[in-house]
Amino acid sequence: MWTQKQPETYVIFAVDKDYPGGGLPLHEYEMLPKGHEVKIDFGLHFVIVNGEWQGEDALGRLMADMHESTPMKMHYPVLARRCLDLKTDDK
Repeated sequence: MWTQKQPETYVIFAVDKDYPGGGLPLHEYEMLPKGHEVKIDFGLHFVIVNGEWQGEDALGRLMADMHESTPMKMHYPVLARRCLDLKTDDK
């Protein structure tokens, strides 16, 4: 029997659309054994980030930046600088 507590692990999928639907910024899923109704806590979490979400919060601003093609219009300076570097570097 597995009794040792495993570290919490998150697998995050940032997708371009709201595939699960519902208009939520995040969709979180838990693992269930096939054919059972009892959840087993492996410390594993799946999160789908709705790329269409552009609410007035940190995640909304990040998703807006992901869709923005002009680095000077981005909310997050670190991301804007990196995008600008990639767009202007000859390599």
